[in-house]
Amino acid sequence: GGRARSPSNMLGASLPRGMCRSIQRRPFLAAGLPLLAASAAALRPEAALQVQDARALLQGHLRSGDPPPPVPATPSPVVKNAEEEWGTRLGGGFLEILSGLVLVMFSFPVLWFNESRSARIETLICRARWQARSIGTDAPDADNRNWLVHVEDVLLTAAAPVSDPRFDVTFRTGCLRLQSSIEVLQMIQREVSESRERYGCSRETKRTYKYAQEWSDQWHNSDDYQDPSKRVNRMPSGLKIGHATTNSPRVECGRGFLLSDALISQCSLYKPASDRLGPCVTSRVGGLLFKKEPDGYFYYRPSGGAPGSPPKIGDIRVGFSFVAEGRVTVMGLQVESAKDQTRDTFLPYRLVERGWCGLTQSQEKQALRAEAEKSLDELRTESRYNDRSCLFCCACDLVSGAFASFATPQILHLWDGSIGARDCIETISERSRRFTWLIRLAGWLVMFAGFFCFFKPLIGLVGEIPGVGPSLAKLGCWLIWFLCGVSTLGVSGLVVAIAYLAYHPCIALGFAGLVSLGCAFLLFVPEFLRF
Repeated sequence: GGRARSPSNMLGASLPRGMCRSIQRRPFLAAGLPLLAASAAALRPEAALQVQDARALLQGHLRSGDPPPPVPATPSPVVKNAEEEWGTRLGGGFLEILSGLVLVMFSFPVLWFNESRSARIETLICRARWQARSIGTDAPDADNRNWLVHVEDVLLTAAAPVSDPRFDVTFRTGCLRLQSSIEVLQMIQREVSESRERYGCSRETKRTYKYAQEWSDQWHNSDDYQDPSKRVNRMPSGLKIGHATTNSPRVECGRGFLLSDALISQCSLYKPASDRLGPCVTSRVGGLLFKKEPDGYFYYRPSGGAPGSPPKIGDIRVGFSFVAEGRVTVMGLQVESAKDQTRDTFLPYRLVERGWCGLTQSQEKQALRAEAEKSLDELRTESRYNDRSCLFCCACDLVSGAFASFATPQILHLWDGSIGARDCIETISERSRRFTWLIRLAGWLVMFAGFFCFFKPLIGLVGEIPGVGPSLAKLGCWLIWFLCGVSTLGVSGLVVAIAYLAYHPCIALGFAGLVSLGCAFLLFVPEFLRF
């Protein structure tokens, strides 16, 4: 249009944008433009002329002493590079060996207590198959007390109001459990690491930090974020974000039983509660006013945004849900209730020692009642090891306490709807098998990881041997995987066999035989293939 074009504009019109930026940031790349022009001439003559013109303009622009034209920066994630020298990696190798020993040491009690629990729960289920009694929901029968009972298709009724501890929300009727969830819109940082080996046993690690705005019920402290412009999260005053669940103080099971908190906590059919609430709720601390919006959440906007507008960093929302009354099936040990003399309740049905001569029914009832009344603290105390002089005993103590708290062999279950006694026991057995296999696989992985961490530092040392180092490193890696697998299979199989020996000797012997055959196959298969 008659307007003079600057060198940067003409350069942008002649070359692709990425090439222009590279040349402007690195002037020495202009020396390579003749080769580019020659290559372009073989393809398109007009392209070669454009490259030559661009080179002339760029060289003239650089000789004039003016700084190159600015290139607009594109937003990119924060990237940091870190390099580990040989000495640092050597210290890390010792730490890996130590961590491998600790993992192997912890895997033993995990496998042992898991298999012991599996044997005990199988024995408990076998006894429950012929001891469980199916009863009605009328007045409790004294003859069934301190015995395993099955109550099918019984109506649960909330006989007391339920209030949320953080907001002025109260359900007078029809609510067994009330749950509130507070979330804050925050800037969340995520780290992606990439490592590559370098010459001299060093490793270079590239860390990329990415950011996104998300609703979260956990607090993310942004003061330590790599990008200073993303340090915008602010903790809400007077509110504890996360979930809060409140059970009804009194839940009646039919006309003859009360439900304990352990059974109420198993009711999990939550429904949205926004339809049963008004347009606003107020926090008990701070008096913050939350307003309902079309998505069912109640919002508090410190930024001053209008209802329905896009949320901003620091906005808070809360959602409410509840478990309504319904019909369920219960299985547990029937005992008299301390809250109401006219009703009974349920306690856990656990394994008791019967001795070589067995127990009478009255003696067994007393033993079942005494075992059911033990708290989790008492169970943890009984399972602890008095000798803590070594690390292995401390590991056994920690693992046994965890199993006593979260995986005690017992029957105290609740199901929605109507389920027969046989189906209830089969469901408990199936859950137990899944849990056993989950912990069993976790124990195997921990043991395998321990062996691998113990042998892994040797690969780096072997790889530095001149000439044959890389080949030996590859062979050593496969050999370590093979040795770790054989060791894990053999040791874990021995632990399973010993754990089952006290409860199911036949299963223990059969499992030991299968493991022996598997280890023998893995050890002799190379000889067989070579033959």
